[in-house]
Amino acid sequence: MRNEKKRFTKYAPVFPQEPKSSYAQPYLFNDGNSLLFSSDMPGGYGGFDLYVVHWDTETQAWGTPINLGPEVNTEGDEIFPVLFKGRLIFASNGLPGFGGYDLFSTFYDNDGVVPGSISHFPYPVNSVFNDYYMCPLDLRTAYFISDRELDSKDDIYHLRTLEDLGTQRGMPYYGMSGQDAILGGALLLNGATENVTPETVVLEPHMPEGLLMTLYFDFDSAELTVDAVQRLERFIEEMGPYKINKLRFDGYADEMGSDNYNYNLSLRRAKTVVEFLHNHGATVDSELIGHGRIKLSPEEVQDELKHYTWSEEKINWIQVNRRARRVEIYNKR
Repeated sequence: MRNEKKRFTKYAPVFPQEPKSSYAQPYLFNDGNSLLFSSDMPGGYGGFDLYVVHWDTETQAWGTPINLGPEVNTEGDEIFPVLFKGRLIFASNGLPGFGGYDLFSTFYDNDGVVPGSISHFPYPVNSVFNDYYMCPLDLRTAYFISDRELDSKDDIYHLRTLEDLGTQRGMPYYGMSGQDAILGGALLLNGATENVTPETVVLEPHMPEGLLMTLYFDFDSAELTVDAVQRLERFIEEMGPYKINKLRFDGYADEMGSDNYNYNLSLRRAKTVVEFLHNHGATVDSELIGHGRIKLSPEEVQDELKHYTWSEEKINWIQVNRRARRVEIYNKR
């Protein structure tokens, strides 16, 4: 913390801690007044357990840590707690799972863990390797960490579920039989995971949502430039591992010419890009939009002008308006 001179004072534990114990993976919630963490302090169920501690407004200090109990804590380790919209998500190597650390979810309210609500995330989220630390984006999308790829060790994966995280209760394999769970682990070890169809989740590398690329065109042309071809070829190569639902192609033209002519030109530019992708094996669901002619903002014009040394009387406005002659590629989800 900082003192009145705005210098850092000596660090101190937030609450009394055992000198030979570890306190890790803190997660603040309740407007910063409550703290989840994992610890192997004495008095737990074994290994690392999950605890919660609350800020006492009267004493202006943190209270006594409370063990979350045997609903989640085991003789093994429970680590990386995250609380999201009433779901406590954590990793455990003591609860029934596929092997290593697996990810679990349980409902959590003001009284703590809701009894009987624990869920085990199915394959392909959990595996026979270590799967831990889930970071939800919303109730159906999240990131998590796994070391299932032996060559690269720990990696970040993107998850999309067909139902809300942690909605199934009291099912040890979250809708999967024990046989399916064992089969999923065996296939992971054999490198044949593509033959397993998950019942409740889709696991895929994450293609960013939004604007992916902008391509520029020559004046009065819908032909791809050399630079645009090279960028599209690189884009196709990078698209390889990704599952893409839909790409949107927005075409534009500069101010030269009529509205009708520039609308058709902007649409032809978008079609040229889509046709190039399809002709080179990148078959995706496409939406084409022609925006016609657009006027660059004063900031965009000044940004273009600073790249050249023209006098005000000899400005090449066709070159300056290069930025308007473009196609933008968006990933839609």
